[in-house]
Amino acid sequence: MLNASVGLPTISPQQRDAGLSFITSHRFSPLGDEGNNPQNSVTNVYQVLDNASYVHGNHVIKFGADLRFSQQNAFRDVESRGRLQFSPFGQITGNALEILLLGFPLLTSVAEVDNPQHIRTQSYNFFINDSFRIKRNLTLTAGLRYEYNTPAVDAAGSCKPLQRRNRNTCSGGNQWNDAQRLRPGSETTSRRV
Repeated sequence: MLNASVGLPTISPQQRDAGLSFITSHRFSPLGDEGNNPQNSVTNVYQVLDNASYVHGNHVIKFGADLRFSQQNAFRDVESRGRLQFSPFGQITGNALEILLLGFPLLTSVAEVDNPQHIRTQSYNFFINDSFRIKRNLTLTAGLRYEYNTPAVDAAGSCKPLQRRNRNTCSGGNQWNDAQRLRPGSETTSRRV
């Protein structure tokens, strides 16, 4: 069922958004398409992983790398079909069904969105570990691990990073400099709608 067939406006020109607004009335089951849809997401993770061991005398040296490249291609057209809520509270008749039939919703909402997402992240992890046998019953083990995880960016530049410290957005896409990337806990991702 489409909005046009029941006299409601068609909100989005996208074919994937076609449907009936989510209509709720107190004490009745809702009608229409649930508000968090349509959405679709495909996540790909490409990974190269390897490790090796080298034994030399009393040393067992292990080293390795883990490289990951993640991409999420998605759209989330939340409330693209609209929502109408009918309630008996603070309304004309005190009966939600009567208010629905009269056409006086307590709340209406809609989001006109076309928000394709092309999120990309990269992870570079390396380690080296040395186990040195000092005596038959005593082994000293030491290691080093390095991890570099890039912040999420939108490959199309439509997603902007938000700096929590000063609440300013910086330029989107891949235009971040390394100083911004290496500052711990200073970035997150927000969507423009």
